[in-house]
Amino acid sequence: MQLTVELKKLQGKKLFTLYQKKPFEIMQISNNQIIIKTSTESQRPILLKEITLAWNHLEKHKELTRGEIRDLGYSEFNPAYVVAILASLPGVSHTLSPIILKLKKQWEIVK
Repeated sequence: MQLTVELKKLQGKKLFTLYQKKPFEIMQISNNQIIIKTSTESQRPILLKEITLAWNHLEKHKELTRGEIRDLGYSEFNPAYVVAILASLPGVSHTLSPIILKLKKQWEIVK
């Protein structure tokens, strides 16, 4: 399974941030960014690199917190959206307090 293929399956889907349950929709996925539509903005770009860096960490360590996404520099401005997108991928589970993503061992995605 490839990360980009899994992300493209999310195009057109409505997702929610994990903590505040704010809705957003993945409008478009290109080679370098994901365009989302939030309830307050018409469009918001998220660099694909932000998702990929966070995914690589999750894949290596099997856990990733929302705080780590920001603190480790994976996504300074979009950690709530990055964590929600990753949480919607196959094999990823999460807790809410604190927000922690967990990857099941059999779900490793080929980049």
